[in-house]
Amino acid sequence: MKKKILFLVAAFIAVFSGCHTEQNELPRFGAILSLTGAAAPYGQDNLKGLQLAQENLRTEGYAVDLRIQDSAGDPAQAVSLARHFAGDTSILAILGPTRTGEAVAVAKLLPELNIASMSVGSTGDWKNAAGEDFNKWMFRSTRVDTYLVRPLLTMARDRFGVKRVAAIYTANDDWAVSVMRLYETVLTQLGIQLVAKESQMSGDTDRSPQLIKIKAANPDAFIVNTLSSDAPTIADQARRLGIRARFLGTAGFSSPNTWSLAKPGTLDGTLVAENYYSTSPRPIVKAFTEQYKAKFGAEAPPYAAYAYDGLRILARAVRNAGSRDRGAIRDAIGSLTHFDGVLGDLTYHYKGDAEKLPVILEIHGGKYALVQ
Repeated sequence: MKKKILFLVAAFIAVFSGCHTEQNELPRFGAILSLTGAAAPYGQDNLKGLQLAQENLRTEGYAVDLRIQDSAGDPAQAVSLARHFAGDTSILAILGPTRTGEAVAVAKLLPELNIASMSVGSTGDWKNAAGEDFNKWMFRSTRVDTYLVRPLLTMARDRFGVKRVAAIYTANDDWAVSVMRLYETVLTQLGIQLVAKESQMSGDTDRSPQLIKIKAANPDAFIVNTLSSDAPTIADQARRLGIRARFLGTAGFSSPNTWSLAKPGTLDGTLVAENYYSTSPRPIVKAFTEQYKAKFGAEAPPYAAYAYDGLRILARAVRNAGSRDRGAIRDAIGSLTHFDGVLGDLTYHYKGDAEKLPVILEIHGGKYALVQ
């Protein structure tokens, strides 16, 4: 009888301790990042942004646990990882994936998986990429080409007199294909002539045939709609072939650690549409860039900012929800208003993308400058 009582007491303690641990364990998120593959520059920047956000949250008294996995930019791998995270009841939400194609593939499963995802890298036009609106489980912290292409082309036309543009895009990339369609639509609406459109494949090293055709078209500006691992080398080859048009782009020029793939000065004058720029006078941006440089010894790039905001948004949502219920956390993200992020004053209005103000940057001397 004595042994039975001791067993019951031990069992009670074990159950009680288990409940106590579950209630007090750190909020845990799974992260799906493109740490290898063609999009690795973005994923590596994402990783640094998450690390900095995690450190700051701990300092502020709200530590979180991250479980980070590499998808290599592969939608099938991203889906597998999303299923894995969803099957772990300790994971409250997902950060990622990095790429648009991955995000589209994962988004389709989220209602079934019953878990929210905050992409920290997907920037493609959702309608063109997915053929439908976001479902209520998918969010993005990123700047989005949907709202940046028009300001970029308008600035090129009105400020720099651009009337004729050429474009090159990556034909085997979901993001590039979706955004190329967006460029074509906006160019027509703005009365800018698309005089040449060429495609390449991710990882191509010689684009001479395409660039020779673009040179013959004599454009005022040249849209480079590729990943950052390709855009600088395309720009370099274009200059060597005598193309003098101003480069325009978004994601292709938003990872400064790849700019060295082009010769110094090649990218000077390039116009880039963004929501983040490191020299913003906003206090949160100044703090972020100073901390990033102190930790990593480099200027803070956009994709680090996307991840930094993304993790902090999820942490805030868990606090606001006051619950570890995944549906409640999803609702808390959707109802978030006036979140002071590196990317701006963010409000989701129960939509996948928060409102953000676009900025146009110009590359000079290996740095961004705000176009006034």
